[in-house]
Parts: sequence; C-alpha cells; structure tokens
Amino acid sequence: MAPLPENNTARLMIDYTSAGIEHTLMLRFPDGVDSAAATLAGQALCLDLSPYVNANDSFIRARWSAKNTDFSLPVSWTPVDGASVGAAFDEDPESAFVSVVGRTLGGRRARWELFTIAKLTVLWPDDNRYGPGESGNADAVVAAFTTAASGVAPARIVGIDGLEVVVYPYLNIAKNAYWTRQQRTSS
Repeated sequence: MAPLPENNTARLMIDYTSAGIEHTLMLRFPDGVDSAAATLAGQALCLDLSPYVNANDSFIRARWSAKNTDFSLPVSWTPVDGASVGAAFDEDPESAFVSVVGRTLGGRRARWELFTIAKLTVLWPDDNRYGPGESGNADAVVAAFTTAASGVAPARIVGIDGLEVVVYPYLNIAKNAYWTRQQRTSS
C-alpha cells in the first residue's frame, strides 16, 4: 500500500509524562469529528489508562490538528493524573513502553504507544508480549484502546486511512532505543 500523508486525518496529540519525561500519544479521528468531541474521547481514554501510569506522572495537555493541516493548536484540557502506586519495571523503566496494535478495515496497520514505568505484571514476558489473559493490567490497557476504537467513547479513534481499527487482543512491550541512548550519552 502506498503511504498516506501524516495529516490525512484530524489528530489529537496528548502530551504526558513517564518517569518525568514528556511523550506524546497521537489519536486520529474520522471526518466530521471536531476538537471538542475528540478532546472528550481523549480524556475518556486517559482516564481508562490512568491506573497503568505512575502516580507521579500525568496526561498534562493536548493539541488539535485538523485534517490536511500541518500545525496544531492547544485545546482546553483537564490533566489526568496517573494512579499506579505499584512497583516500576525492573528493566530500565525510563525506556519501557507498551504498544497496542491492530488493522484498519482497509488493511493498514495501526499502533498506539504508551510509555509507562508502572509494572503491569510480576515478570517481563520472555516474548515481549502479554497475550490475552496473561496480565489483567495488560488486558485493561488493550480494552481501553478497543473501547476508544469501537465508537463507545464520545468519538471513535481511527487509523491513518480514517477507517475503523480492529484492535488485536495482545499488548507488546519493549524498551525504546532512543531513550536508552539518551541515558548513556547524558551520564
């Protein structure tokens, strides 16, 4: 499939922290969704994800970018604080992230990444994937994105082609090489 331009859909960029480091979660919306509905959908998703984000971190602000635009504008955003007071990942918590993946009805891949130091289960899985039922916390993260993609939220999130996303029932976990390099070069 030919690549589509990044601005092919309207986007809500949610800035959040993990271990005090800022990251951005981007959500895409179909035609006809305005910034107010997208913001409500983003807030709902962040509330669902907050138990899996450290209590010292927060979804702090959001920006809206309309379809076919290359700039974003701030939207009114109520910060959503993390609620996890559990242990951090043993394996370099600063660079740990989980990714929820799926495919749009048009066949394009979809992926959302969430950096979090909140340990989702006792052990890091050997295959870097939490399968269905292996971790209630991982299942809940997948369920949050499944709900957001199903249209139950104030506005449904979509893939880059603007089509519905079928979310896969597993959660991938990894360490981001960029943040690992940043740690090595800054010390």
